[in-house]
Amino acid sequence: MNPIHDTDVQLLLAVALASKRKPATLDEVIVALALHDKRLPPKGKLHDAFTRLSAHGLLQQQDDGYTLTEAAQGVLELGRKTYEHDERVFRVKERLAAFEAAGKHAVIQLAAEQLGTAIASYEASLPPLTKTEKAELKREQSGQVRRPAAGRPAAARPRARR
Repeated sequence: MNPIHDTDVQLLLAVALASKRKPATLDEVIVALALHDKRLPPKGKLHDAFTRLSAHGLLQQQDDGYTLTEAAQGVLELGRKTYEHDERVFRVKERLAAFEAAGKHAVIQLAAEQLGTAIASYEASLPPLTKTEKAELKREQSGQVRRPAAGRPAAARPRARR
């Protein structure tokens, strides 16, 4: 399967987590994605990942939910279960790169507004941001880099309390 996108791996791991007992709804897949990384991928990339994975026979729609195919379960089977998240993602990427799809598969037709609604409902369920989180977000968006106090001149450092 070429090329391999980060969103593909995230989606595979999220569907594997969400569809343990029954096919996962779109809302459950979004929550599982957020468990792996608090920053959800953009709607467009997520839509493309659904299309790509289903076209390669790794993801299928069943009833009103989504599940992994046997081929996808084979890709995710890494041998041991004690990998850290980053190492697991790397290993799954390696396995996806070596994966060759056999035959044609049904492509999941997911409407963009369905995806947008699921993401919006997840974001609405989150608690409001704290002051610290708001400041970090503002700093991140402006591109400013926060310097440690050690980089300031001696006169600008706050005095130690006695």
